[in-house]
Amino acid sequence: MNQIIQKTGARAWLRSPVGMCVVLAISGIVLGLCVSFAWGLVEWIALVPALMIFFSLARDERVSLRKMYGYGFVFNYAFSLVLFHWFFYMYPLEFTGVTPIAALAIVLFATLGLALLQTLFGALVPVLLAIVSRGRVVRRFAFLQVIVMASLWCVREWCQTLTWTGVPWGRLALGQADMPIMLQTARWFGSYAITFVIVLVSGCVAYALLHANARRLCALVGVGAFALHVAASAGLLLTDSSRPGEGTITVAAIQGNIGSADKWNTGSSECYDIYFALTEQAAERGADVIVWPETAVPITLADYPAYVTALGDLAREHEVVLLLGVFADGEDGAEYNAMCVIDEKGTLWEQIYAKRHLVPFGEYVPLRWLIEIICPPLLQISQLSGDTTPGDEASVFDTVYGRFGSLICFDSIYEQLAYDSAREGAELLCISTNDSWFFDSAAVHMHNAQARLRAIETGRYIVRAANTGVSSVITATGRELDRIPALEEGILMAEVELRGDTTLYTRIGNYFVYDLLAAMLLLLMERGVWTIKARMSKNGKK
Repeated sequence: MNQIIQKTGARAWLRSPVGMCVVLAISGIVLGLCVSFAWGLVEWIALVPALMIFFSLARDERVSLRKMYGYGFVFNYAFSLVLFHWFFYMYPLEFTGVTPIAALAIVLFATLGLALLQTLFGALVPVLLAIVSRGRVVRRFAFLQVIVMASLWCVREWCQTLTWTGVPWGRLALGQADMPIMLQTARWFGSYAITFVIVLVSGCVAYALLHANARRLCALVGVGAFALHVAASAGLLLTDSSRPGEGTITVAAIQGNIGSADKWNTGSSECYDIYFALTEQAAERGADVIVWPETAVPITLADYPAYVTALGDLAREHEVVLLLGVFADGEDGAEYNAMCVIDEKGTLWEQIYAKRHLVPFGEYVPLRWLIEIICPPLLQISQLSGDTTPGDEASVFDTVYGRFGSLICFDSIYEQLAYDSAREGAELLCISTNDSWFFDSAAVHMHNAQARLRAIETGRYIVRAANTGVSSVITATGRELDRIPALEEGILMAEVELRGDTTLYTRIGNYFVYDLLAAMLLLLMERGVWTIKARMSKNGKK
């Protein structure tokens, strides 16, 4: 009898608001760990407890939309806090010159604030699920809840690419980064395809646990979707070698292992000496193209003719093309975080690639007036380099060795910038980045995993050069050919294929998400029309 009472009590507690919040928080934390550390198959079930709660509450008219938002907030904030835990690796921010107390304030503000920004929007997903679930269509075909949730999650990930407040750092596809066989359908529909299938399969498991009479349908859809996804991905993986190429070249990524503190405090000459020596070694070893990290030498290269002359002589002597991460000046005093080219003839090109997606509070300050009130020390970080001007073009470099597209750091987490470069004819993508702020934390490896997604989506090899790591060379299937670990100095050389064909995703972009968005809007409109009619009928009877 005591066992029965204990079981009944446990179930009652789990169904209480506090119990549900605990379950939602745990589910969010586990999912965040899956995305942060690529836990692979665990991710396919991490969502199940949360989805069971959301599905149960969504159709219950007694549960207000405000409560749904609250439950969504708990889940999403736990998820987001884990995603951005690595901000604490920035402490004590010695290179900024702020006090330890100010550094702690900055780190806390970044972690809690960014997680909050993501949560404020992400918590709307359960609300929208509830609105749609209470409409006539989903009431009649209840299993549609599963498809609706998968669709809403994809739309949410896409919306995070639209403004500076949304950072697409927590894509569910990142949790599969170490399992290329799970990622290849991104070549058709982007990383959103992987997200859709993960949520769909998790939703089928959750729905089956809630509704015994629907288990056959859940098994059919869930197992079928998983099997179809793996089969399609495996087929794409096996056939990749048959895709037409434009030849091969030898590339080198230079990692000087100069962190932010050293780069800004020791002066440009020492940084230049280190990168020149490594570049010379790579050229002597037969590299055709050498890629520097983001602002490897924190100068405007054109202002240092001696550096240009020395690099030009090196490029001409070894017939190598240099892609250099430096600053560049534009019109009206604009300063760009840029990639510059010195070609095999030793000529510094006027054409540059300017970073298109700048880092908020790192390269410019949004809502400066508000930040001055709530966290003034945060302004000191951006003041190190001043407000930078964003670029607006893919700016593909047409060199003697091929056509190269560039992405700089934050650019690489936005899929549209990558496929824009591929559409402009880039045969190889070169990513220059500075992840030194985060040492060897999860952030460094998550950022590298984002590059693996861009490689698959565009069908391009990627050369990734980082100041302190991870530097890597990635194939068109997202497999790493080689890497230099974090916090090591070195030269990474590899033979890469130039690809001139385009993937389906490069051609159609995010139409998969647009279709899901249109379907969700139709269901929301149906719910609205049904509600209006019901109220009018009720008033008419009165």
